[in-house]
Amino acid sequence: MVVLLLLSCLQMGVQSRPLSKWSAASSSFGICENLYPNKLDVAIYFAAIVPDTGGHGVSFEKSCPLLGQTSENFDPGKKTLIFLHGLQPDFVLLEEDRFGVSSEIQPFIAAWLAAGWNVGVFQWTQFADEHVEHFQRAEGKIWSTSYLANMEYTFRDSKHKVRVGDGPSDETVTDMFVREYLSHFTVDGYWPNEIRVVGHSLGTQLALVSLNQLIDMNELDMRVRVPDRVGLLDPVMSPGDKPYLANQYGATGSDLSRFLFGSSSSIMTYLSAMAHRATLFGVAIEYYKTSFITRCIFTSHEDNTLVEWTAFAVVIFPQFGNHPIGQCLDLKQVFDRPKDTQQYVSDTAYQVMHQHIAIVPYYFMSYFAPPLQCLLQSNPFDKDKHDGCVPEPGKYALSAGMATADILKYSSPLSNQDGDKLCFHEFIANPHALPRFPGKANIDYSQVFDTANDLFFLQSCRHVNT
Repeated sequence: MVVLLLLSCLQMGVQSRPLSKWSAASSSFGICENLYPNKLDVAIYFAAIVPDTGGHGVSFEKSCPLLGQTSENFDPGKKTLIFLHGLQPDFVLLEEDRFGVSSEIQPFIAAWLAAGWNVGVFQWTQFADEHVEHFQRAEGKIWSTSYLANMEYTFRDSKHKVRVGDGPSDETVTDMFVREYLSHFTVDGYWPNEIRVVGHSLGTQLALVSLNQLIDMNELDMRVRVPDRVGLLDPVMSPGDKPYLANQYGATGSDLSRFLFGSSSSIMTYLSAMAHRATLFGVAIEYYKTSFITRCIFTSHEDNTLVEWTAFAVVIFPQFGNHPIGQCLDLKQVFDRPKDTQQYVSDTAYQVMHQHIAIVPYYFMSYFAPPLQCLLQSNPFDKDKHDGCVPEPGKYALSAGMATADILKYSSPLSNQDGDKLCFHEFIANPHALPRFPGKANIDYSQVFDTANDLFFLQSCRHVNT
């Protein structure tokens, strides 16, 4: 109950929406117009810099190659990053920015555009519009058309009331993304430039499952262009076996995952098998864990299996709130503080929210100012105070700016003298000296982060949850 209360705080006081079923709602298929939120709108929208904003503002245009209307913002001759957002509770009700990239993040997207990249966002907001405590309804739509909410989506009717429509029964959200992806990177084209797919939160599952499907297609037709690199930003997934995963995906799913990780039919097990396969295929996968939500709530005994086949980093954001770094919410501590329990949970929820979201602007920023690796002078996991970490000039830590070839190197199981896989851990010499940003809904992340001066050390992956 306390966990659900904490998760509900992430919605920042949003009231529950009244919903009624509307089975005859129209979809966006066949129409290349911005139909959101009145009809189902699922597509890749490509960004462009807005004039007279000092190079900081961006706008998005829907792209529909299958209808002969590819966005002018998409240049086949450029490198491409496609961003996959996560859960978006009550976005249709509140008419929130459906792209999952707030105004605070837009300047960083503009910088990528100026650096010669296409930047697209796959919009699946109306399928992801579920309350936090019911996030498995949105999660299921990535994998199956018939789990919990089936393929229900939200939209606004002519009276501006939020309704629920029935989506297509023959396509998951993964199928929709793969279709949109292939419509831009056709089998008849030549795509020498890098393609990078980056998912945040629930979008990380969409990234890996889509990648697995594209590799399946490539094995049948080598002209299918598989992404070069996939970014997993603070992944969220529910624990436990899933009925929709039993006997699915053939050799690339259940059989392979059982061979590698046992008989589990959990999402983590399947994603781990997919990451293993993709790494062997030559796809560079980077994985960032940043928040309490992934360390404590959605962590299972299988958590390290995904780490084994990805380049992994623990990134700490102590600038938000005062909940102890690296610790999970102590339920006993909550019940022992009757006078300030509400404030304690509220403060912790604030920290969870920002540490979970902050990896998105951090990632975009780190392309231009990647953090450095450093050499530890002592063991930071000892209770005694460590002596520091000496920067290694020219040796970048895991970040958007790290070369894709290096990501691949760190994706494969590396060994130190103890035979352990090595992961990146952020070095925080004095977290209490960092500026704090409490109580603010909108934050200028350029004032929060200084990625070029951040330091990471390589250490055993056994410490990923510390």
